[in-house]
Amino acid sequence: ELWYYLGEVYYQLSKQDSAFQCFNRGIGAMSKYDSYNYIGLGKLLLDKNNTSEAKKNFDKALQMAPKDVRVLILIADAYIHSKNHNQQQAVTFLNKALEMDKKNVDAFILMGDANLLSIEGGGKAMTSYEYAAEYNPKLAKAHSKIGQLYARIKNNDESLKAFLNGIAADSTYIPIYRELGELYYQKKQFGKMNIKIDPTS
Repeated sequence: ELWYYLGEVYYQLSKQDSAFQCFNRGIGAMSKYDSYNYIGLGKLLLDKNNTSEAKKNFDKALQMAPKDVRVLILIADAYIHSKNHNQQQAVTFLNKALEMDKKNVDAFILMGDANLLSIEGGGKAMTSYEYAAEYNPKLAKAHSKIGQLYARIKNNDESLKAFLNGIAADSTYIPIYRELGELYYQKKQFGKMNIKIDPTS
C-alpha cells in the first residue's frame, strides 16, 4: 500500500516516471494491495491515451479484489482525473460501488466530480455532494464542493453558508479556507480574508 500512495504523490507532482516505478515495485511487495498499484499503472496509461492497456490493468485489479469497493472507486477516480477522462466509465464504476455500499461518501463525491465533466451536470453533481454531506455531516470536503458549485452560479450567500458549515464540521480541512478566502475576495470583503485556522479545534 505504501508504494501505491508514494506513487500517487509523484503522480500529483507530475513525475510520471517516478510514479511508474513506485506502482511497479508495489506489485508483489504486499499482494493484498497489488490491485491498487495496477490501478496506478492504469491511470498512467490513460494519461498516455493507451486506453486498452489501461483497461487491462484495471481488469487485473478487479480480478484480484472483486469485492473491494475501494478498487471500484479508485478506478473511477482514474477515469475522472486522467488527462483523457471518461465520464461514462467513471459513472459506471461508481454505480457499481454504490450497489455494494449505498452510503459510500467517497463514491458520492466522485459521482459529483464525474457529473461536472459534462456541461449540464451541475444539478446532478449538487445532488451527489448533498448525499455525501447527509451521510457524513462531518465531511468538510462535501460542504466545500457544495460551496464551490454555488460560487460558480454566483449564489454567494449559499456558497458562504456551505463553506462555514464545512469549517464547523471539520476545521482542519485546509482547502476550504482557500475557497472561503476567494469568496470573500469576490464579495470585496477583504477584511475577512485574514482567516485564522485553529488546528486544535
